[in-house]
Amino acid sequence: MRQLRVAGLQPRDLAIASALAAVLLGGAAYRVIPGVCGVFHDDAIYVLSAKALAEGRGYRITSLPAAPPQTKYPVLYPAVLSTIWVVSPHFPENGLLLQSVSMLFGAAAVGLAYLYLIRFEYISRAGAAASAVLVATTPSVLYFTTQTLSEMPFAALLIVGLWTLERLRATDSASPRDQFRDGAILALSALCRTVGVVLPLVGIVVLFRDRRRIRWLCTGIAFVVVPWAIWSIAAAATAQRDPITDYYIDYAGDWLSLRWPEAFRVLLTNALLLVFETATMAFEGIHSVIVRLNWHPVSTVLGWLAVAAGLTAWIAILRQAYRRRVLPSFLLCYAVAIAAWPWPPGRFVAPVLAFVVAYLILGVSELVDRGFRREWSAPIAAVALCATVVANVGYSALYGRISHRTGYPYSLVPDRPAMWSSYQRVFDWLRTHSDSHDVVASGFDSMLSLYTDRPAVRPFVHRPLSLFYGDATPATGTVEEFSNILKIYHAKYVVELPMPGFAEEKPFADLISAWRTRRQGESVLVYEDADPRFRIFEVLRSS
Repeated sequence: MRQLRVAGLQPRDLAIASALAAVLLGGAAYRVIPGVCGVFHDDAIYVLSAKALAEGRGYRITSLPAAPPQTKYPVLYPAVLSTIWVVSPHFPENGLLLQSVSMLFGAAAVGLAYLYLIRFEYISRAGAAASAVLVATTPSVLYFTTQTLSEMPFAALLIVGLWTLERLRATDSASPRDQFRDGAILALSALCRTVGVVLPLVGIVVLFRDRRRIRWLCTGIAFVVVPWAIWSIAAAATAQRDPITDYYIDYAGDWLSLRWPEAFRVLLTNALLLVFETATMAFEGIHSVIVRLNWHPVSTVLGWLAVAAGLTAWIAILRQAYRRRVLPSFLLCYAVAIAAWPWPPGRFVAPVLAFVVAYLILGVSELVDRGFRREWSAPIAAVALCATVVANVGYSALYGRISHRTGYPYSLVPDRPAMWSSYQRVFDWLRTHSDSHDVVASGFDSMLSLYTDRPAVRPFVHRPLSLFYGDATPATGTVEEFSNILKIYHAKYVVELPMPGFAEEKPFADLISAWRTRRQGESVLVYEDADPRFRIFEVLRSS
């Protein structure tokens, strides 16, 4: 079995994989802002859930007033974070240790992706290295690598699971114990992110189609997945349910609430975005330069080229899937799952970006070989790769400089940067002027709860159709809905602050402004920062 794992790999491959991992770690080390958490919303929820586990309070979302059971995000990643919290229980001093989990998993994922691609002969060594170095320098990947988010642990677990599945197909027979173990390994991705369930399902289908015995494999998968499923169903059944809380605990609610026309619109939009982002994510530096320069004709042409390149990648995936290869079969099923989900697919592409880019390189290289003489294609590819890496590194450095200057980990170039010190002053005011049971309402509720230890809530219903898919319903609700939510949750304070990168930022700011204008007796301004975008309103009890 050991020979199966190392066949086709050479010592230089391990050195290259280590170098690629080091490239990503170097970029992440520059981009990381130690101890800053909550800028992605989910990152603070992961940390709060990990803290609850470490302190023996169970797997709960302790930021919410009712502290409901966490049933939306699988437990594996918060459980890993909780071990760090046990060793170093003081936040934000332990922030860099918590962030280092994603950094280490990200480095492992890049190195393993390179080894996997060449070990199972999906692409040449040069193509695999090019794909991995593009991903290791992609600004958005580096951003996910520096936050307390599950993208990078998920990416590493996917590769380990894919490797296991490849090995199972190459093994004529395996003992029940080995099948059970391999089934558990396949299922680990589902214990990290819900969409990871695609991998064990693909594994079952692939092995069944190969006429392999899968009883013990399925038992191993069930051993990992079923306890989490039981917990989720049982805990969700006993949790206090309302449209606000459902955003935090109900993963299926958004999808099940869609009508057929809406579901079709989501599927079509996400499929187009998936094709487009297949090309633009890895070439993010060049894409960002063009967008910032606002070259409309060039942007239009390159946009269509990106769509063509993305289609080339997915055609290459389809061709290999037709030959029943493991990786493309998984990628197709994964693509269907994320396209059907009512959320832009970019975040979900990041964990598999190395593989998608490998197919993009494979498909484009075949076209280049047909259109140019073979001795020209290698120099053209080398120049394109160098230009892309330089642009990626340049834009990552730009994000890093802005982030270090402001103390805020930006994933894009902001029009009006906000200083992290302004957020800290808001935290300090709340800790000083509020009681521990006072409920805070804010778009960054999880961040505020993490830094102030106050219960907090996001005071608007999650409406992805309005935010991303053109629905006319107000994205963050009406003044009447907002006022009712504040009453239901007995919110004492409303905190307004910048939410860089969030589609909710402007609609929510407009909602607060309308609420202040139309319901003048419901609130009073009690704090305003030197940056007037940071304000705290006390909700008057008489309302």
